Formats: sequence, structure tokens, C-alpha cells
Amino acid sequence: MTPDYLLNMAVAIGHSSTLLALFPRLASHTFLRFDLARAVQGVSQKSSTSRQPKASCMNFLRVFLLFSTVLIYSMTLIASLSDGINWPSVATNDLIAFNWRSQFDTDFFIYLLLSATWITWREGFTAKGHYYAFLSVFLGGMFSFPYLLLATFKADGDPRKVLLGIHFTRSCDEVDCDR
Repeated sequence: MTPDYLLNMAVAIGHSSTLLALFPRLASHTFLRFDLARAVQGVSQKSSTSRQPKASCMNFLRVFLLFSTVLIYSMTLIASLSDGINWPSVATNDLIAFNWRSQFDTDFFIYLLLSATWITWREGFTAKGHYYAFLSVFLGGMFSFPYLLLATFKADGDPRKVLLGIHFTRSCDEVDCDR
């Protein structure tokens, strides 16, 4: 076992004395015991104060959602110009063909229903939530990507607020919140 592995175990277990009880040979190395105890204290102090997510991760998500929105609107425009706007006919024919395209479309439709259910729940099963769910199913990413992008800004970049919507409470800011 490498020292990094042991240190990670100590952090996961939560206290170096527990680690030393599991591995008695380490108890003879007092310098290691001291370093492990100090490292665990430092990690636990850092983890309790750094509950806020990094802004760079949220900015990456925002850029990705913006890029995805532009891409899906561009592809929709191209498809509409080449095949017309009768997408329900195309989708229905794909579904009843029972081939790989049917499998993909079924998988995508289930994803859209799951996404719509989450949006409705996130909005508190209100009329607005049902309307957003309807748009999510029939417009897909053309609605869902901008919806998520706006949600990241309304949530001030906090992923918990983005995921929970109106269900987010201040008690979730506490260190021991397991909701």
C-alpha cells in the first residue's frame, strides 16, 4: 500500500486513529501517525469551509449549454429547410420502423419524458412547470438547454439550487445536510 492510498483511506474513514487501529504496523511509525492526524485535520477543515462549487465548472457548463443551444437551433434550421417542418411525421415513421433509428428515437423520447418530469418537479408541479415540461418534450434541447442555462444564472452557480429548484432550502447549506 502506498502512503497516498493510506492518506486517502484516513480521510475517507474520518480519523487517523481508526486507520491506525486497522493497520497496527503503522502505530510504530510515530512520524507517520502525526502526519496522518495533521493531514486529516487539514482536510476536514478544508472540506467544511469549501462547500461552494468552483465557478470554473459552472462556467464550463454554461458555455457547453450555450454552444448546444446554438448547435441545436442551427441543425433544426438546416433540417427544416431541407425536409420541411413536419417533424412529427418523420419521428412517427422512425418509431414504427423497428430498426436502430427506432431504438434511438425511443431512448430519446424516454429521456425527454424523464427530463419533463424533472422540470415539472423542479418547478413544484405548477402550471408553469407543466407548461415547461410540455415545451421540453416537444422542443427537446431547443427549450431544455436555454432553460438550464437560465437556471444556472438564477441559482448563482450553485448546482444544488439548479437541481432542486424550489425545493432548495437554506438548511441545505449546513454541513451535515443529507437531503
